[in-house]
Amino acid sequence: MRPSSRATFAAIAFALALPAAAAPSLIGDNVTINWLFPDTSTLFATTTVTVGAGVEVTCPGPNPLCAGFAVPTTIDIGATSIVVTEAAGSAWTPAAFNGLDFTSLDFGPGIFLTGFSLSTDLAGLTASRISFTGHSISFNAEDLSFRTAPYTIRIDLITNELEVPEPSTLALLGLALAAAVFMRRRRGNRSSIRAQSVMSTFRTVPRPSGRIGGNPKPPLDT
Repeated sequence: MRPSSRATFAAIAFALALPAAAAPSLIGDNVTINWLFPDTSTLFATTTVTVGAGVEVTCPGPNPLCAGFAVPTTIDIGATSIVVTEAAGSAWTPAAFNGLDFTSLDFGPGIFLTGFSLSTDLAGLTASRISFTGHSISFNAEDLSFRTAPYTIRIDLITNELEVPEPSTLALLGLALAAAVFMRRRRGNRSSIRAQSVMSTFRTVPRPSGRIGGNPKPPLDT
């Protein structure tokens, strides 16, 4: 491999090897879950959990939220998701607001919520019942019934980190590509200079003045 090619590949490899921005994640964070009922100003129950690999809240159990769940329930918070499951046999009491508010969502420096994706089989729960800020999200399940079937609510959290590429990585990749173009042009210029030099040599070799003992040798064989 030519030195110029090695230098180009080294520049690109260096740019790609640089650490990218940290992926948004709630793992290891302390997230507060507030049960708001009968309106958003009234706190029915609250708990703070450390997000890990498993389920954060299991009911029945000692967690304060379990006082409001009449059937087995789990709350699992992932790196960028929230999943609530509840067994069949109950309903969310009608009120101005009856649901869970997840706060202190710290995804990392400069990372915040910009949206969400909802997947659920709880009849009546739509995106219009979900609201969020940069670091919190809540759902209002008031008057929704699941007496005959269990349900799952999955909310995938969308952050600004997915929308903006890492500027430093893009800049370095641009520099690497510019270096590749520069080295290619430089190599092309050198080849052109060598070709001109050969042609000049060819033109300055004097022609023989006449035959001496047979056909003369070609000029470039001398």
